[in-house]
Amino acid sequence: LEFRRVLFRSAAGWTVGAERGAVRPWAAWGRPTEFPILASRLGRAWQACREGTPSPSVVDVLSRWLPRQFTCSDIEVFTALLHQVGLELDLMQLRPGPFRAQGLVVPLEHLQVLQVQLETPLLATGAKPEHSYAFSLSLAPIAAGPVGLQAHGQELPEQAIYGLDPYRDVHLVTPDGYGMAILRVERSLLLESAERLGCPDLECPLVQHNWLRLDPSRLEELRRFLNGLFQLARRSPQLVAQLEQRRRLASDLLPLVLESLVDGLERRGGGVREPARLDLVKLVEEWARANPTT
Repeated sequence: LEFRRVLFRSAAGWTVGAERGAVRPWAAWGRPTEFPILASRLGRAWQACREGTPSPSVVDVLSRWLPRQFTCSDIEVFTALLHQVGLELDLMQLRPGPFRAQGLVVPLEHLQVLQVQLETPLLATGAKPEHSYAFSLSLAPIAAGPVGLQAHGQELPEQAIYGLDPYRDVHLVTPDGYGMAILRVERSLLLESAERLGCPDLECPLVQHNWLRLDPSRLEELRRFLNGLFQLARRSPQLVAQLEQRRRLASDLLPLVLESLVDGLERRGGGVREPARLDLVKLVEEWARANPTT
């Protein structure tokens, strides 16, 4: 039997093991498929991707919902990891020297959230995932440097939420020491939620603009929620993996995203009105969670 180096999922994060054949992408997003491992160079790089993980094991199907922390010192490993979670991008380091990326993958109900911290500037290109939106935003102010945040050659402000057009390929340049969140949302879920909250025509202006400048208060609220989510996922991964918690966190995050998008479109003259029922729906959902037996 021929064995190759593969990336396993374990309760503590990403690790390396031996299995016949190929890498199996994360089952939380779509039907499992396979692709071959490159060579011994990449095999050796897997070893550097994660330190201190327990012995490799095949994890039961429920553990696919556990948040995963990662640390990568090889850009090829980081590229393969992004492929594992459905972001099939090509990456190029824009400054010579050591590479380092770290972060967290948090799967929620029909929604995936990534935290990524990059130490060096990168160019990311490629197609966005099918049937999904993949929004990104900065998690902290961007430090001044020779390379700014750019999408398709256009410099973006740090208050931007970008990647809004699900049909446009990614062409992103990240600055030094960049911390970002990537929200991958099933397209049908986002549009159904928008219609339920009073925004039936959300997709057309998103396709038209591709990025929006967020109001500082809304950006701060979104960042605060995401950073709290990442802290909770690191501290209590088993709790976040529970079905009830996944649904609750997704149902709290999605209205924040929709509020921010609608407000950003209004500021940019996108013609989408603030969802009239949004505050009422949020109050009803909060009351229902506070009174589960009523």
